[in-house]
Amino acid sequence: MAPWSWLVVATVAVALATGCGAGSDGAPGPATGGGRVEPTSAAEHEILKQLETMPVGRPVTVGNLVVVAQAPYFAASGRTCRHLHVTPRGGGSASRRLACKDGSSWFFAPDVFVTTVGHH
Repeated sequence: MAPWSWLVVATVAVALATGCGAGSDGAPGPATGGGRVEPTSAAEHEILKQLETMPVGRPVTVGNLVVVAQAPYFAASGRTCRHLHVTPRGGGSASRRLACKDGSSWFFAPDVFVTTVGHH
């Protein structure tokens, strides 16, 4: 291996070690079970309040949003999480959200697989 290639390998190793485990502010990133996405509306705050008792697979209207929550599951981060399918009432782009429970409260977590589900 050429002498300069060790520098490349070392640089990549450091980037992977620091980039995958922490956010730009040094807080734990999704790979270490950290990270939160703040609710952006009153309806999203209400979703988090109702999530504990929200039925599995049935649409629930929360403010101007229709939410279909999947069954809770135990995530590798050690938290209980639920995938949500969220659609604006009256049409619009649906989106997937990930909510997790940290102790007694639910919060939105970064979802590395988030996509727009469809357009109306």
